[in-house]
Amino acid sequence: MTSYGAISRDRDEHGEEPHPDTFDLTREKGRHMSFGYGPHVCPGSHLARMEGQIALPLLFERFPDLRLAVPDEKLENHPSIVVNSLKELPVLLRPNS
Repeated sequence: MTSYGAISRDRDEHGEEPHPDTFDLTREKGRHMSFGYGPHVCPGSHLARMEGQIALPLLFERFPDLRLAVPDEKLENHPSIVVNSLKELPVLLRPNS
């Protein structure tokens, strides 16, 4: 079993990242374990990539002011070693006129 708490903390791979727990869109890409590899690859990986390429740009086009409804410090991780997710992700939507 992979420890999600150890992901992206390899300094040889990611450098001296000061805040590995912070979601940072500008962070340099390195190798990651998002969909597995070889016989353990996620069967939904192609669909997830398509959603990221199609649905997310449409979401941000429709809601250009999309933002968190709470300060990011208030976001809580789901307490699990199997799933790496938030308990909830409250957002504010304002459609593009």
